[in-house]
Amino acid sequence: MSAGVAGCGSVPPAPVEEPGDALSRGRQEPPREPASAPGAAVDALLARADRAWEEGQTGQAAVILERALRLSPDDPAIWYRLARVRLEQGRHALAASLARRSLSLSGGDGGVAEAARELLEAVCSATGGAICSP
Repeated sequence: MSAGVAGCGSVPPAPVEEPGDALSRGRQEPPREPASAPGAAVDALLARADRAWEEGQTGQAAVILERALRLSPDDPAIWYRLARVRLEQGRHALAASLARRSLSLSGGDGGVAEAARELLEAVCSATGGAICSP
């Protein structure tokens, strides 16, 4: 009788899964970072660059903006911000080049494009016309 009771009422223990077992059976691991991680990193860098800019640390702001550009090289707003910093540093030719890049990436429309055009006008004025956009 004891053999019948043991066989009828017992439930086999659930198998313990070892790390890596799910992958070996074809299941995918969940993503480690959200899809917007690069965007979040860029946003954090832009916030740091803004603080540096506001504190007059233009060199630090430029370094941070260059890092943001490595993560998001087609963002016209970052190119514009870097152009603004370079203008503040008196690097007029570089500021104009960066502003032109911003204008090109923006498609010539919107607030970033307008700001880039204004920055180009400021460079032209600051250099007495020596550096003007074509």
